[in-house]
Amino acid sequence: MARSRSVIFALLVGGLLTTAAPAPAQGEGRARVIELSGIIDPTTAGFLQGQIAAAQDEVDVLIIELDTPGGLDVSMRHIIGDMLASRLPIVVWVAPRGARAASAGTFIAYAANLAYMAEATEIGAASPVNLGGEGSETLEKKATNDAAAFITELARLRGRNVQWAEDAVREASSLGATDAAEMNVVNGV
Repeated sequence: MARSRSVIFALLVGGLLTTAAPAPAQGEGRARVIELSGIIDPTTAGFLQGQIAAAQDEVDVLIIELDTPGGLDVSMRHIIGDMLASRLPIVVWVAPRGARAASAGTFIAYAANLAYMAEATEIGAASPVNLGGEGSETLEKKATNDAAAFITELARLRGRNVQWAEDAVREASSLGATDAAEMNVVNGV
């Protein structure tokens, strides 16, 4: 398992560094891998934001190994804001096998420069959920429309499947890794 992770990371870093300018000599790229698992909340957002900031001058690519059922919209948006402002490329890798990038994780994967999934992983079900209980139909519509607009802009920015991104929000659609790669939701498995 460790050997296959090393090979995957080498391929990701090599692929990113060949498109980045200026690129270090082949084989000299540095990557940092950050494991992010669990609910996206202020604590995980603060941790990841700190890691993104620290990595700016230390590595050539940041790889986020992601496994999340989702989390809070505000925390997700803080993370994505830092990802989009990052000078270095960020890769999201939904892993290990059995992991998921659900709800807020779907948005984070779409915000990454590149997104990959391990076999037997899933992405999607990104419909907003009101954790406070009761709410009006208008409030629910507003949250859904806001989320759909945000994820479709991320999809356009990263050249990924816009229609499926919107379906993940409006219809709570989910995909396994193979289908996600075939449908250009992620860059590969």
